[in-house]
Amino acid sequence: MYLYMAIYLDYASTTPTSKCVLKSMQKFWSNDFYNPSAIYPEGRKVAIEIKKAREKCAGFLDCRADNIVFTSGGTESANMAVLGVINACKLDKPHVVATMFEHPAVSETLKLLESTGQIEVSWVKPEEITGAIKPETVLVTVIYVNNEIGSVQPVREIGKFIKKYRHDHNTIYPYLYTDACQAIYLPINQETMNYDLLTLDGSKIYGPKGVGLLYIRDNVKVSPISNGGGQEAGKRPGTEPVPLVVGLGEALVEAKATKDKEFKRLKELKNYFIELLNASKINYSINGDIDKSSPHIINICIPGISSEFAVIALGEKGVMCSAGASCSNLELKMSSRSVSAIGKTECAESSIRFSFGRATSKGEIKKVVKTLLEFVG
Repeated sequence: MYLYMAIYLDYASTTPTSKCVLKSMQKFWSNDFYNPSAIYPEGRKVAIEIKKAREKCAGFLDCRADNIVFTSGGTESANMAVLGVINACKLDKPHVVATMFEHPAVSETLKLLESTGQIEVSWVKPEEITGAIKPETVLVTVIYVNNEIGSVQPVREIGKFIKKYRHDHNTIYPYLYTDACQAIYLPINQETMNYDLLTLDGSKIYGPKGVGLLYIRDNVKVSPISNGGGQEAGKRPGTEPVPLVVGLGEALVEAKATKDKEFKRLKELKNYFIELLNASKINYSINGDIDKSSPHIINICIPGISSEFAVIALGEKGVMCSAGASCSNLELKMSSRSVSAIGKTECAESSIRFSFGRATSKGEIKKVVKTLLEFVG
């Protein structure tokens, strides 16, 4: 039983669906439930709603609606980007450059292909990317905001270099893919950020779970990774989940309208959290560069305290947080891959991720620090 009202600080894991999003989806569950591929009027009417949702998503990225492919979420989008590019290229053994702290949807896919000899992968630090590109490189993948420690990568600068490389070498490759599921509060305009493929996930942006998108720039060659009908311009077969797609579009309209204000508010909350931690004299360190991180994620190491113990102990007091990424919490041994990747292996099993959202308040953060003191002070 919780000591006080539950405090949710795991927004990087998933967000609640906003009221506006829920309202926008409601009629498509049982009233306008028709298949958007049907040619009768009701079906065509629903197809128009999908078109509107696609335009809303494109508005968030400042791109053309035709560049948006709807998927089941971030993981499928990442797989589609990685596998789709590799399968579409004509090289016998294509080369991929990836950072050492990509999301498992990317890293595990690449490791599987690497283990079977289908591709070659250079696992690098962000600053090593430009030097790792070679003639056989078809894809560079850089997570925009790391989902565990919140670090922000220089996607714009990397993309600018890749554009110049393609021009100088008269080639269409490599493409730049970025997982932007945690980058909702940061600059994301396609033209200025220079990416070729990008992923967003509804469950991270106050939209519905089970839907996401993959942005694909014009003329980027991506093969479908599943077979079936010709939906989503032949890129992703299957009857579109109309309520989810509509909800995703509405969530991105909300996100665009609130992102600047939320960025400032969340940054203030994060700084307040750090101030309270410092004042409490808790022995801790911050994982990653705090000055180059998202405003809604902070990952701390508390020496001598296991991540699993900390998450369970805090949970029993009503504080919900995470030991790194939520997908990592499914493993038998909780250890942060990203913390290890930045060279803090001694903190990999002693780190906690707190992530803030729209409902987070200073009062909640004050209670969290007080609760931490109960078992580490």
